Parts: sequence; structure tokens; C-alpha cells
Amino acid sequence: MRNQKGFSAVIVLVVLVVVAAVGFTGYYVWNKQHTKKAVVVVASSPATTKSSDTTTTKNYLVVKEWGVKGEVDKTVGVIYGFDSSDANKLTFSSSSLAALDGMCGFNAKGQVDSSHHGAYVGIFRYSSSDAATAEVDASGHTAKDVGTLVNGYYYVALPAQSSCSQTASDAAKTDADQAKVVAAAKTFFSTIQSAN
Repeated sequence: MRNQKGFSAVIVLVVLVVVAAVGFTGYYVWNKQHTKKAVVVVASSPATTKSSDTTTTKNYLVVKEWGVKGEVDKTVGVIYGFDSSDANKLTFSSSSLAALDGMCGFNAKGQVDSSHHGAYVGIFRYSSSDAATAEVDASGHTAKDVGTLVNGYYYVALPAQSSCSQTASDAAKTDADQAKVVAAAKTFFSTIQSAN
């Protein structure tokens, strides 16, 4: 019997196949996390509540990626997207606003980037550990001070900024639609809760 040293070709091939499978799986998961699509609001099983003799129907926007939901006016047609460099920053817009001016919508991946920035209103999400130190305003308040705690994260509303439109001809209509999105975002934030 010969004295064999080293690895056989079969062992090397098996190791290469395992490494390639792990690498492909990691890339697939990473890529899926970074290519979120914009979601159009569809009233997901509206909740009906009764108070006295009146019946109220609540429509919720569900942010599946975060596991939260909040009330919205379904007539606004709110959509949302995430910052292309930060999955903890959600920005709102509407389908009509994006149709008026592409700058007010999201890119093909449903994300905010340098040429698509939504309606300049949204929400930041902070982990419990980051919330204690993350200053969110000029007064030095932290996310833990002013945020809403849901599912172990603190949610902080981003203030509405200037008009998202770059086109002067549609500025009045764009500003009116943006005001509706800002109001819907405020309602969403004030009613944010676990989607479960």
C-alpha cells in the first residue's frame, strides 16, 4: 500500500461546491434586502369600530419590512420607499404626486436616491441601543425622548421640507398633493403600531 499525502481531488471539489453555495445564498439574501419595491396602499382588511350609532372604517398602510402599520386616508394613494443607502429611513409619496413629477416618486427599485426623493416626509427607525444616543433635533432630544416605541424600535417622524417638485408649471398641483401626503404621513405616524 502506498503512502498517500494531501487532499484528493474529490475533497477539493466538495469544499468548492459548499463554499460556492454559501456565497450564492449570502449574495441572494443581501440583494433581496437591498432591492425593496415601492408599495401602493391597499386597505388590508379594514378594521371596523362602532362608537355610539356611527361606524368608522380605518384603512391601514402596512410596512411589511418593519412589521408596523398606521392609519392612512385611502383617497391619497400613499406609497412608500426606503432610502437606497439606509433601510431605516422610510419616505412617503403618492402615486399622483409621482406621476406629476418623477422627482417626487421613487426609482425603479422603489427607493429614494439622488434623483428620486419622495415627498420629503417620512420616518426614521432606531434600534433601542441607538435611540438613547441619536440626536433627532436641534434641542438635543434623542430618538428615545421623542420617538414612538413599537416592536423594539423607536420611530421618529421626519419633518416635512420644501416642495419636492422641480417643475414650476406643476408647482401648485404638486404642492397640494404633497400637503395631502404630509397629512397622511402625520396620521400614519400618530397611529403607528405593530402589524401583528
